[in-house]
Amino acid sequence: MPNKDVWEITSAIILSFGGSSVILIGLSTWLGKVWANRLLEKDRLKYNSELETTKAKYEKQLETYKLQLEKSKSLFFRYSEHQFTLYNELWRLLYKLKLLVNELWDQANFKNLRAFALHFEKTIDSVEKHSLLIEDKHHDKLNAIFNTLNKFKVNKETIVKLKDIKEEDIKPDHNSDTIPRYVAQNNESKKQFEALLKILERDFKKQIRVTG
Repeated sequence: MPNKDVWEITSAIILSFGGSSVILIGLSTWLGKVWANRLLEKDRLKYNSELETTKAKYEKQLETYKLQLEKSKSLFFRYSEHQFTLYNELWRLLYKLKLLVNELWDQANFKNLRAFALHFEKTIDSVEKHSLLIEDKHHDKLNAIFNTLNKFKVNKETIVKLKDIKEEDIKPDHNSDTIPRYVAQNNESKKQFEALLKILERDFKKQIRVTG
């Protein structure tokens, strides 16, 4: 009912009863309720509208977050899958490297040295090619292994060359203690390599449990 009509009806009733104070009080109460209900209804419609707007806003944000989450999950699973495969491949290379180290340690000759050197370079190359998928802490340990094995390789090259040289052709700076000294150094390098490899093995196991 329009406000004008309410006031006209109210005025007519008041006049018809001669302005009785009791009636005025009653009408005032009734009019107050009418206005209160109108205000409540207006507020209700306003709040419902705001609620729907807010609801739509958050539903849209929720859908955006869900899409982002699905994208992140997809990227994580792809990364994990590739890393899982890589770590298994790296361990295969490292295990073969360990076998070749043992063979070269047992028999220091050109054949074993060449086999070790070729696989050593292959392992280093594989690590460098896949650096993006290797955890930094594991990359550091791999580099420590490579540094140790490089010393081992250099000493073995010297030992093999000295063994192949005739005694009368040996240079003065290479005395009878030269080969035993290199062997002792390589023994330390071999032990260090095996210790580092054992640590890396534990780390790799933990990593593939996470990514697998």
